[in-house]
Amino acid sequence: MFAVSAALIVLHADASKDIVELANLVVLFFGAVATTLITGQSAMDWKAMSSLQHISEDQHIDSNAPAPEVMINHSIHKPRFYDDHSVSG
Repeated sequence: MFAVSAALIVLHADASKDIVELANLVVLFFGAVATTLITGQSAMDWKAMSSLQHISEDQHIDSNAPAPEVMINHSIHKPRFYDDHSVSG
């Protein structure tokens, strides 16, 4: 923004006051947009963290939970991609 403003002032010295005022408004506009975006992001982060804090220790999230059984054509099939054939049980 500074480079564009400086170039315009050099090219149009008679309108330098208007160019400086316009440059100040553009800088303020970009600041307002950045502030709005940062505030929105912090609100979303706060919401995510506050909801994670309210999960009690009794509610365990297990990422290695067994796969649910699936009904296909009225018969039950257990997914095979969870089977580990390398471990003898």
